[in-house]
Amino acid sequence: MGRRKFRLSVHRKNEERKKQGVHVTTLPVSIDLSRLTDLSLRHGVPECVVSLPISAYMAAEVSSLQCLRKRVSAISLPNQWIDASGSSGTQQLSFCKLVKHRAQVEVKYALTVDESFGWCLSLFGQSLDPRTCGPLASTSPLLRAVDDVLQLLGTLDSVKLCIGNPEEQFIELATHRALLPCGESSVFIDKTFETTVRSLGCERLLAGGTRCSGCTRSRAMLSKQLKRHSSASANLADRTLPSSHANLSFLSPSQLVTRLQLTHQQLRLSSKQLNRLKEKIASATETMGVQLDEEAHKGLQEIMAAESARMTTSLPDGFQKLFWQQQNEAASKSSAKGMRWHPLMIRWCLYLRHRSSGAYDMLRESGCLKLPSQRTLRDYTHFVKAATGFSTEIDEMVAQAANIDECEVYQKHVLLILDEMHIREDLVFNKHSGELVGFVNLGDINQHLVAFEQALSGERQPSPPLASTMMVFMVRGLFTKLQFAYAQFPCGSITGDLLFGPLWEAVYRLERRGFKVMGATLDGNAVNRRLIKIHDLRSGLLHKVANPFTDDGRQFYFFSDPPHLIKTVRNCWSSKSRQLWCNGKKIEWRHLQELYERDIQGGMGLRLLPKLKYEHIHLSSFSKMRVDLAAQVLSESVAKALRLTGGSEVVETARLAEMLDKFFDALNVSNYTDGVHERKRFKHPYRSAEDFRLKWLEEDFLGFLDEWEASVKDRPGFSKGDKKMMLLSPATMLGLRITAKSFVELVRHLFTVPGVQSFFSQRICQDPLEKFFGCQRQRGGTHDNPNAREFLQNTQALRVINSFCKDPARGNCRGGSKRTVDLEQENRPLPKRPRRSQKIPQS
Repeated sequence: MGRRKFRLSVHRKNEERKKQGVHVTTLPVSIDLSRLTDLSLRHGVPECVVSLPISAYMAAEVSSLQCLRKRVSAISLPNQWIDASGSSGTQQLSFCKLVKHRAQVEVKYALTVDESFGWCLSLFGQSLDPRTCGPLASTSPLLRAVDDVLQLLGTLDSVKLCIGNPEEQFIELATHRALLPCGESSVFIDKTFETTVRSLGCERLLAGGTRCSGCTRSRAMLSKQLKRHSSASANLADRTLPSSHANLSFLSPSQLVTRLQLTHQQLRLSSKQLNRLKEKIASATETMGVQLDEEAHKGLQEIMAAESARMTTSLPDGFQKLFWQQQNEAASKSSAKGMRWHPLMIRWCLYLRHRSSGAYDMLRESGCLKLPSQRTLRDYTHFVKAATGFSTEIDEMVAQAANIDECEVYQKHVLLILDEMHIREDLVFNKHSGELVGFVNLGDINQHLVAFEQALSGERQPSPPLASTMMVFMVRGLFTKLQFAYAQFPCGSITGDLLFGPLWEAVYRLERRGFKVMGATLDGNAVNRRLIKIHDLRSGLLHKVANPFTDDGRQFYFFSDPPHLIKTVRNCWSSKSRQLWCNGKKIEWRHLQELYERDIQGGMGLRLLPKLKYEHIHLSSFSKMRVDLAAQVLSESVAKALRLTGGSEVVETARLAEMLDKFFDALNVSNYTDGVHERKRFKHPYRSAEDFRLKWLEEDFLGFLDEWEASVKDRPGFSKGDKKMMLLSPATMLGLRITAKSFVELVRHLFTVPGVQSFFSQRICQDPLEKFFGCQRQRGGTHDNPNAREFLQNTQALRVINSFCKDPARGNCRGGSKRTVDLEQENRPLPKRPRRSQKIPQS
């Protein structure tokens, strides 16, 4: 029986069944009867029997995947669909729909049926969940008949694809400011077929329309964010404008030239505008100004005297009240020579003059305020001569600043802080002493030692070299607010051997004056490591020595500045030359970069790490020196975010961040409230020698460093040089161990001193000295670094200013506690240089 006659017979039978009211399914396929003789129905009836309806044959369920394969192979699949099952021995049935895209043939749908008749579907290589696709939700989960397969293929041919949001502006916005996957409103960029922005809840397949409900909501959100972003971009200043805050290191050469030209142009315009305003003020003063006569002056004095009692009672106790009283008293004096200024007023005036001498003179000459003269202020700042090294006068000044004769025993415990600051190489003639200031001067003994060493090596120079740095010794109280710049030495290329003498001379002088020097804090450079090493050349890890100037056997502890250690750890982590490794896992900067990229892709939603910015990840020479950036990278929040999103690969990276966060918190306690407000146990003040953090430093933190070194040491197949690059730098590892050991022993000793109830660990940090250097640069104006003469003169003023000195806004140390003025402490009289009366020569 031919194929044509078979179709005619089937058509007649279907017509008869329609007349009888029986529903007949029309199949868009053709059947090859020559291939039906090998097949059998589920009930064992031979399929070659022509009297069997074709609809029953197509709808009949099979018992095995092999039978379904043979039945499907006997029919013609819909257009563009092919059977990709391969040989008959495969354990699955596969169908593919091919489409032409960009002159290439690609697989649009891939349908796979397994042995249990379950099926899975992929769209352009990505798996689809039928439960989330609306048109497929009602499809049978099992394909046991040919009808089931054909019905599914027909459904896939009839549905449409969700186009998402293919606009370029949405793609660019999602690339730089996409969302975290936190809900259906979250989006991602789909590049499987056509690049588009989809919602995480995108249905992919639609029965009608062009966009699913999830992508429609995301489109509205993207449009809103794009409008907001465009509005913000329009208000942003150009990067080349002088008002722009863009970092100069990120500007191109052409942009730098444009920025410089515009800055010069703005300066010229500002100068012209300033001159015009001065002329207007002068003209208005001449034409409309009223000169007060003696009668009006007395009237103002009477008003101030009448209101003095009310002002005194209404103003709170503090500098504001003191300022009013001083102005009232100065106005009542007939002569400025009869005015006796309060020490706090002297400090405030010195601070104003330190910031700008011209502004202070203008404020004083305006007559609005009564202020001491420049000559009076110089008598306080020049109480001692501006000189390098140690002096007896400075010993008395530091003792007076600490009130050493009246304070308690525990308040006499201090720490020495050593660091150096870069200065300009310059020579200045001192007209008072007749000396040239600016040469290297490390003390008489050290100068002779250097000259002797140069003579032996044949490299003796005809004149001393110019100083390029200033080494400063600062005294900081462990239980008081004492921060005193004790001594300074102009130096160039200094060694640890040359610092040995000045260090112990400072300890001797302070111990002799009544202080109890507990140790010294230094940074981790090679000079300071050599200074510690020469105390015992045989010891591999030296963190303390016996103090030879005490009778109670106190130890002298060495500390490496904790903020400096945090920066060096971060720099080792970000270094491209190092490949940190611990316990089989890499510790890579890439983990933080990927975390940051994932986080900023949530720019339109909530972020895991809102404090993490571009400057945290892409470090420059300036940002590498900032402590706040390093502390925010090596933090508990970063460790938790890494564990949450990074998987097992970032376990050791997260562990490093967590350990360094606890270490920095334990050694950076500055007040009583941070630990409560931030809910961090490691930031509470120390109150006993049995504090849990001391045990953590001894066992957990030092154990972590030992475990790290042991795991690298036991790693086979690498040379010593390669293993060295798997650890932090030797200087950093040494500094961490020295600081942890010294701090534990120092705290336990301090709580044996009578009167000690609490201790702030930040007292061992170098922050006061860094802020002192910042105040030195503030005085410089256009040039940040002063020369040796200017440094010495500024130090004289800063010693007197003390509590009024404001921390620099762009220094290494940021976010410190605000300074408060203690009227009782600042009420002590300041030492003043006596004035010499001029002698009239007798004729």
